[in-house]
Amino acid sequence: MQQQYRCPWARLLSAGLAMVIGIRETVRGETHVVLPELVISANRYPVRVSDVGSSITVIGLEDILASRLPTVLELLRGVPGVDITQSGGAGRIASVTMRGASSSQVLVLVDGIRLNTATLGAYDLSSLRSENIERIEILRGPQSTLYGSEAIGGVISITTRKGRGDSGGDITAEAGSPEQYRSSAGLRGTSGVVDYSVAASHEYHDGLSAASAGTDKDDDRYENISLSGRAGLNFEEYGRADLVVRYFDSDIDVDGIGLGIGPTDDPNAVEEREGVIASLNVSTPVAMWWENIIHAGISSDELVGMDPDSEFGNFKIDNRNINANWQANLLPTDNNILSIGYSFEERSGESKGSFNEDVTIHSVYIQDQWNHDESLFAAVGARTDDHSEFGGESTFRGTLAHHAGATGLRLHGSVGTGFKAPTLSDLFFSGFGNPDLDPETSVGIDAGIEYVFFKESVVIDVTYFHNEFDDLISFDVTTSRPENISEAEAKGIELSANAMLGNQAELDLSYTYMDSEDKTTGAQLPRRPGHSGAILASMSPTEEFRSYARLLIVRERIDSDGSAMDNYERLDLNVEYVMNEHIFPYVRFENVLDHDYEEVNGFETAGFTAIGGVRAVW
Repeated sequence: MQQQYRCPWARLLSAGLAMVIGIRETVRGETHVVLPELVISANRYPVRVSDVGSSITVIGLEDILASRLPTVLELLRGVPGVDITQSGGAGRIASVTMRGASSSQVLVLVDGIRLNTATLGAYDLSSLRSENIERIEILRGPQSTLYGSEAIGGVISITTRKGRGDSGGDITAEAGSPEQYRSSAGLRGTSGVVDYSVAASHEYHDGLSAASAGTDKDDDRYENISLSGRAGLNFEEYGRADLVVRYFDSDIDVDGIGLGIGPTDDPNAVEEREGVIASLNVSTPVAMWWENIIHAGISSDELVGMDPDSEFGNFKIDNRNINANWQANLLPTDNNILSIGYSFEERSGESKGSFNEDVTIHSVYIQDQWNHDESLFAAVGARTDDHSEFGGESTFRGTLAHHAGATGLRLHGSVGTGFKAPTLSDLFFSGFGNPDLDPETSVGIDAGIEYVFFKESVVIDVTYFHNEFDDLISFDVTTSRPENISEAEAKGIELSANAMLGNQAELDLSYTYMDSEDKTTGAQLPRRPGHSGAILASMSPTEEFRSYARLLIVRERIDSDGSAMDNYERLDLNVEYVMNEHIFPYVRFENVLDHDYEEVNGFETAGFTAIGGVRAVW
């Protein structure tokens, strides 16, 4: 029987401690915490996944460790409604779209820090490593009521690992072909009221040309160094504070774009990218019915291009986001949670030789969530944002989830609006920008049915979604500058299924059908597949062997120029051997079927790749 709390503060504290403490379990050679089925991103408050009306997918620590996938972008592949495109191999520009929304309309957060750049609005996921990440929550549908600009299509919220239990760590080293090397090390644990987690990684590639055209191509080098750390002070009922810092430095050889030709080999062009992320999160109880949460964060991203053969290849782009947020969670009754918040953002960007500008956004929001008899869960919220350039924008959101008794049936749905502020490049780029632009806006709905059967060993969910995008910013040939002239639509079906096939095997299926349209041209939205899906299987046939397989399938895409793009299937496999409780050798195979395809026209992808490694834990 589910435990009931007469005191509303006790219920709040229980939910918070569940997220902090969790359930200790030893998995893949290390003691970590299996978090209860709680998510924070959906309502900016710990809520059971089954009580959330919005569509959400959680990639937990066990999934991250089992796959051995080195980057966040690889972990996101196959999530319903989410599509990843990368312009070449490792380190090349990688973008994410969600339910038809562009990469600049999907908000990426790390420990509450906004990563979307001020100059372009999107975030390049190519350098974000998976080490020291505990979970990823993918929240689909308009979420601007809780998160403001860029959350038109949804939110990807990434959480850094916390230290728990006695001090321990891990070291991993791997190598493969084409020429690539990776190594990482981590240390985490607790000491009194302090918990800590630190990690470092190094990655090197030198076996693939970004441009696919040509016969005498040079291999383009990529190197990445990443550091991350988290330190927490846990004062139990008196609150908690967390300091998180991440840093990466990457260098990459890039290829050019020939006029009327497309991507072409360039032996001399190089790009250097450096990023820093830092945040402080403090939660403090004020009374039995009132908790304050304070967040302050900064992210900076610098991209420098160098090419002795072309002036267009020499540039420097700096981005910086500063954001602060205060949220009060009030519990007037034991089945009602009222959240009130204020947010401040300063977005700064410089494109050397063109502009050096910043904008500010002040926001207030309110959300009320309640439940009836632990079977009906609802949330309603509203927000207003005041942008220093275009003025005010208001959004709303409502969600509903209903458990139909003991039948195993759950109904869920949401409706909301979203907006995306014009980027600094849209507003201020020399000879191109338009300071009179309005924000892009959207309206989105979804409704789904989830069914649990065979003694909770099988879960199937089918969700319909429909998004309308208005006032999209596009280049207007009559004014020779960007204008709010475009409209778009995306609708479709998301299907997901999970089956526990005994104690040692699990199967996950996902499929997305999407019908998208650019209302101006009548064409399908570029790089949004009509059909996409994934099959993920994990199995431990013996105590010594563990395996993980993933099949990705993508169909019916067009590029921005209307040309057809490759359909493809990609099969990846990881096999791990448990030598003892500390040593875990493994082999990982990517593109096992050696299919020749391009995610972005003109940019090469790797064929069959074999990687061997070993992981040591203590």
